[in-house]
Amino acid sequence: MGLSICAYARHRGVSHVAVQKAIKAGRIATEPDGTIDPDKADAAWVSRSDPSQRRGKAAAPDPAPPVEPLRPVAEAAVGSVRDTLKENGLPAGGAVTFVQARTAHEIAKAHLARLRLQRMKGELVDRARAVALVFRLAREERDAWGNWPARIAAVMAAGWGWRRTRCRRSWKPMSAPISPISRSRALISADLLAFDGAEDLWRTWREGLTPDPALTVSQWADRHRILSPRASAEPGRYRTDRTPYMRAIMDALSPSHPARRVVFMKAAQVGATESGNCFIGYVIHHAPGPMLAVQPTVELAKRFSRQRIDPLIAESPVLRERVKPSRARDAGNTVLSKEFPAGLLVITGANSAVGLRSMPARYLFLDEVDAYPPSADEEGDPVALAEARTRTFSWRSKVFLASTPTIHGVSRIEREYAATDQRRFFVPCPHCGQRQWLRFDRLRWEKG
Repeated sequence: MGLSICAYARHRGVSHVAVQKAIKAGRIATEPDGTIDPDKADAAWVSRSDPSQRRGKAAAPDPAPPVEPLRPVAEAAVGSVRDTLKENGLPAGGAVTFVQARTAHEIAKAHLARLRLQRMKGELVDRARAVALVFRLAREERDAWGNWPARIAAVMAAGWGWRRTRCRRSWKPMSAPISPISRSRALISADLLAFDGAEDLWRTWREGLTPDPALTVSQWADRHRILSPRASAEPGRYRTDRTPYMRAIMDALSPSHPARRVVFMKAAQVGATESGNCFIGYVIHHAPGPMLAVQPTVELAKRFSRQRIDPLIAESPVLRERVKPSRARDAGNTVLSKEFPAGLLVITGANSAVGLRSMPARYLFLDEVDAYPPSADEEGDPVALAEARTRTFSWRSKVFLASTPTIHGVSRIEREYAATDQRRFFVPCPHCGQRQWLRFDRLRWEKG
């Protein structure tokens, strides 16, 4: 005997409306007397219904999701949980439980929230910026002591009746920064150093007071510089022996050398610009300070930065760690400006008076001065404008002029070279060994 629609609905576990819809759709059939055979109807319901739409006791159960095997927890994470619990006076012995891990997680979240609040209130400072600021202040203190003899020499000369240069030479031993005294830290109140990062700031201050190293520019280049395939026909480690005539010139650019002005009148493609690049790398790594590099035009300055300076920094690890990538946020690294700890390299063109009077500079690199315009924006000689930037640093400044000469009697580099002691590079004669400087009219070779 069959079941009524309501009885079959209770049997099926669905509403009577669902049963009526199934009969109307032809998924189940009724008996001649209008009742429903439960066995036949169940079979028809299962076979003619969408499995995803099945409901009731005949509906197929959802497959259980696969159980992912538990992964072992890293020992460093377990140790971090124990350390967090111990720092906050909570028990951390034995195996770490889920409750302990959750507690450590909540403690860490609370610490982060507190740090964010302190930063918003201005109670926290960025460690890297603080270290950079302390280093810069230490260098300014060191440079102030180093410039003191030059500032006081005129007063001493007037009082003692000496020449100013004699006074400066007499006081030059005092121009080196005073080495930090280890006991001086005992004079500082302990409260001033009772904060996280105090050791880093104290060490940075000592490093900032340290005098410039005795390493020469050529020694630095041989030790640290790597030539890029983008800028050199012989990529790899830089070797001054490959261009021995550049050694004395580069060494004269070292801070320990007494020369303040180095003039190089040269032929084309003999390595003058590369020696200037070594000078730039040395300043960034060993003797940081404000530096100005001048090319004939601003457009050439941009090309010089991309083709020479960027490979110089990218290929030399000691420079790459001091100059941040240009893509980094707040990197201070643009096409015409490269920031590094306690220093700044600005690259500009001789046709831009604004670029030539924008900053004081301890170091100055004037490349291809014969291609400079006679006047920078009608404000005067570009070389004179650039050299005026170095007056702040007095005898501690370095100026490097390099160029291929143009017209005799008009050439700017020829005029600058004539004002020097006019040194030349001497080579031995292959026959007699007599040392001489090369002149074109002395060259002899077999023709054909």
